[in-house]
Amino acid sequence: MQPALDGDAVVAGDPNILIRVVLEGPAKVLPADRPVFSNTMPPFYQLSDQDIADVLTYIRQQYGGKASAIDPNQVAGLRSQK
Repeated sequence: MQPALDGDAVVAGDPNILIRVVLEGPAKVLPADRPVFSNTMPPFYQLSDQDIADVLTYIRQQYGGKASAIDPNQVAGLRSQK
């Protein structure tokens, strides 16, 4: 149904890309040559900066090889650029 989070380069990679995936939706952020799924994730811009930071920190630390935490200020900075 969806790509696995475990070991995914987006999860473990640049946190700004992962934040943008949540704020804008993967179809708008990720390369067009990635596999397409019938139940595409919508943007979640309605979540607070803290909520997004908390969820993505959890995902990165559980499935991204203990990748760095995400700070709510990172989310706020990208949100303001939109």
